[in-house]
Amino acid sequence: MPLISIVLLTALVLNLVVGLFVFLGRARSASNYDYFALVIFVSLWILMNFSVEFVSTYQQAWWLATVAYASILGIAYAFLSLCYHFPRKTFAWPRVAMWLVLLITVLVGALVFIPGFMVVSVVIFPWKINTGPGLGLLFGYFIALVVAGFSILIGKLRRSSLTPQERAQLKLVLIGTSLAVVLGSIFNLAIPYMAQNYEYVCIGPIFTLIMVACIAVAIVRYHLFNLKVVAAQTFSVLLCGFLFIRTLAANTFSEQLINGGLLVATLVVCVFLVRSALKEVEQREALAVANENQKNLIHVMNHQIKGRLGAGKNIFAELLTDDYGVVPDTAKGLIKRGLEEMDTGVSYIQTILQGMSAETGSLVYDLQPMDFAYLVAQVVVALRAKAEAKGLSLDLECHEHNYPIVGDAVQLKEAVRNLIDNAITYTVHGRVTVGLRRAGDTVVLSVKDTGIGIPESDRPRLFTAGGRGKNSAKVNVDSTGYGLVFVKGVIEAHKGRVWYESDGMPGHGTTFFVEIPVDQSEDKQQSAPAPELVEAKPAKNPPASRTTLVVD
Repeated sequence: MPLISIVLLTALVLNLVVGLFVFLGRARSASNYDYFALVIFVSLWILMNFSVEFVSTYQQAWWLATVAYASILGIAYAFLSLCYHFPRKTFAWPRVAMWLVLLITVLVGALVFIPGFMVVSVVIFPWKINTGPGLGLLFGYFIALVVAGFSILIGKLRRSSLTPQERAQLKLVLIGTSLAVVLGSIFNLAIPYMAQNYEYVCIGPIFTLIMVACIAVAIVRYHLFNLKVVAAQTFSVLLCGFLFIRTLAANTFSEQLINGGLLVATLVVCVFLVRSALKEVEQREALAVANENQKNLIHVMNHQIKGRLGAGKNIFAELLTDDYGVVPDTAKGLIKRGLEEMDTGVSYIQTILQGMSAETGSLVYDLQPMDFAYLVAQVVVALRAKAEAKGLSLDLECHEHNYPIVGDAVQLKEAVRNLIDNAITYTVHGRVTVGLRRAGDTVVLSVKDTGIGIPESDRPRLFTAGGRGKNSAKVNVDSTGYGLVFVKGVIEAHKGRVWYESDGMPGHGTTFFVEIPVDQSEDKQQSAPAPELVEAKPAKNPPASRTTLVVD
């Protein structure tokens, strides 16, 4: 087989492989169908040029030449339609205009098949086509469609509404198609039309690889993290092309059969490889969009909703003073209730903002050496009144030891407060026990309650944004579902972990655990007195080596 035939067949296979990868790997859209149609017509054009080598009759030669000219029209229209739809339809053409162009293209294509209009006669060897008056019409119409496509691309590039990514995509399409159209037109239209020389017509189709590859990269979205997709496609195309050439160059039929089978198997594997890479890219894109939407939501909640609720809270607080006259006693109760509702709303928004910020990693931490036991004791004392108001006992059990850590006192205190406050909220009667101990090079905090417990069905929702358990929603209707998300984000930012244990039985309660690494530079490895903030009192029958601190 002549070298030019091998090159043409290789270009045909590579075009089809790239086209199938893009078409099968992307969501269906108008630009996707346009691209696939372009690949089909390009492949048909290449196939006709490749088949010239095997023509044996005049009738076969006439049909090859005619179909080749008709496929050129298909390439031009598919390119124009792709320019119209890709990356999104921003051009001001009415839809009927594209249908009108399609109708004209079909009519011109029908004229191509009239004997004597386009192809008068064909000389098989050396290959030469004697053309009629239709060649000028075909050449002019092809140039008109291509120029219209380029004008649409350039017009889109001038629009300020395009994103940087869309501009990069359009530039890539513009460069690839410009090179392919110019070089292909020179060898397959200009030279045959002007010089009646068909010696080099087999060279033009080779340049379609430039166009097909550039548009493929543009359609799969030209992102930096798409390099993985591009690399997978490039590797797959090169590997399939290599195996295809080996199949053609095989000396025996058995070798061709083995290489051909290997080519088919490799093609299937490569399709799955590229589709997997494309799926990963789509997931990353979806995650990036979700993160951007979450950032916008955080901004709106922080600067608009929270701000307005805060302003309303201040208004109610001012009305309770005498600065605006004496408020009737009958109205004070309503104003106080309004103040409480506004305060609850601000707290609600603040909890969601904290949880979302911790989850996205946007919280800023001021890490300093501290005594974790003292921080926990502060939170216990602060929540004592809430526990007593519900008739609950709140105990702090602290082993005698040092508890030095490196952390952000503000965020850690809020995380600990969240866990203890939840325990109080979801405990109807009984007690809440806060424990603190050392476990090797870590500090372990436990918050145990005798509340409603966490059933197995609620486990997947915990520590997720907006995740609220079935039972918790009944007890606390104001739950945001972002408290535990905040706790998890803060603890993990301190290189720790958080988990819980519960058998799901009401009254058996739940125990949450927090584990944080010890600050080795401050760890003196000796027993230390209990935090001075609370009074140490021996418990009844206390376990060995443990001091029970009862909050007074």
